[in-house]
Amino acid sequence: MKNPLLLIISGLAILTACNSDEPKKEEAWTPNNGNCEYIDLGLPSGNLWAYANIGAPVRNPFIEGWGVDYSMKQLGDRYAWGELLNKDVFTPENYEYSLPLSSDDNQYATDGIVANISLSQFDTAHNIWGGGWQMPSRDDFEELINACEQIWSIDDPQYETLILVGPNNKTIFFRLRQCEEGNRRLLAQFWTGETVENDSQNAYALEIDENGIRITTAIPKYEGCYIRPIIKQKN
Repeated sequence: MKNPLLLIISGLAILTACNSDEPKKEEAWTPNNGNCEYIDLGLPSGNLWAYANIGAPVRNPFIEGWGVDYSMKQLGDRYAWGELLNKDVFTPENYEYSLPLSSDDNQYATDGIVANISLSQFDTAHNIWGGGWQMPSRDDFEELINACEQIWSIDDPQYETLILVGPNNKTIFFRLRQCEEGNRRLLAQFWTGETVENDSQNAYALEIDENGIRITTAIPKYEGCYIRPIIKQKN
């Protein structure tokens, strides 16, 4: 007759082994540190878009299909244009690259930043994630708008999701947050790496609200926007 104690220990070992195959939520997610998955949407340019914004949780590539809804609700961190540190308050005074034009003037100009910061020392995506990641350009966002089908998903009173379906039927998600700005109810803004021509104070950004998706020129560089990095395929 087998020892009952050995049977109990063996049973516990089997249960432990089985349970170890079940991913825990905290194990299924990694900080958004550059290991983010990219999505090949089949775009003409070959651009590869990040699954998530900088600072948002990313899907762990070793645990497929775990917690996708959770990731969609995380918007990530906001950054002033050209800065590498996220913050909660965005003003002209705390913008790293602002200088007052005069003591009697509240306008601010950008000091020492090139017109296109992609892959430069000011590229937030490239400096935080490394590798081939970089901030997208206007043309990159325009291609995304024009080449993808747009589907709205309303699954939460505080959030909505714009799903972009690429030519190869693969998708990426842009999450919108509640907004109290003007008449808009929802809003998300994403920096490009490009300064507005002949305007040192503003940069181009992708803007999404309940009325649609567009490129805008009206975003002062000191304001905080999200960043959705890309990898450009070499021709």
